[in-house]
Amino acid sequence: MQDNDLEKLINTFFDEFWTTQDIANYLGVSQRTVWQYKSNKKLPRPFGFFENKPLWAKRHIKEWFEEGKLSQTITIIRHK
Repeated sequence: MQDNDLEKLINTFFDEFWTTQDIANYLGVSQRTVWQYKSNKKLPRPFGFFENKPLWAKRHIKEWFEEGKLSQTITIIRHK
């Protein structure tokens, strides 16, 4: 495998995952809010970690959002 092929493979892999900043951008909230969702276990579990940072499968976050789980999360956090 050539270096260019490996780079394409790595980029393709990481295109399927989101960081807390990616999720914040998608939801239109701050990164701190995403960390709150994570610490309150209101986000789906991360797929794994890269450089000690959680990575979520993009499709899991989109499914979670489309199922209306975000509105449930906001309600729970507001009532704390």
